[in-house]
Amino acid sequence: MGPARLILACRSEARGLAAIQHLKESTGYDKAELMLVELSQFSSVKALADKVEAEVENLDLLVLNAAIIATSFEVTEDGYEKSLQVNNLSLDLISLRLLPKMLETAAIRTETPRIVVVSSEMHQFGDIPDLLLNDPSILEHWSSEQHNRSFASQ
Repeated sequence: MGPARLILACRSEARGLAAIQHLKESTGYDKAELMLVELSQFSSVKALADKVEAEVENLDLLVLNAAIIATSFEVTEDGYEKSLQVNNLSLDLISLRLLPKMLETAAIRTETPRIVVVSSEMHQFGDIPDLLLNDPSILEHWSSEQHNRSFASQ
């Protein structure tokens, strides 16, 4: 596609730089750059959004392609179960924070900016019980150790 600028937001600097190098070697594209983000920390997600807002003139495409599989119960510093925060809440946060930049871009471009969410087939293996759907504190319940223990045993 030959974008004027391509930013890879990655948790690991080493893996991000390796991806950029692979992209350059396999396609010849040399305008990719790395920005670091830790999706298990809302402060890191906000810092990334601030950096993009300040440094990126136009945002035509936002591809959300991040997920983890929790092997043990872990709560983030923000108080959410880690996979819930990484796989869902942080992706929503970055989308909402960057939406104004995308709307600015839409106002000056003929193409419509897009948000693309990459997913897997894991949803086929899950079920959301009615009890959870009707819970007024669904995020609190989803982040509880009790819920995650019952989910892990399924």
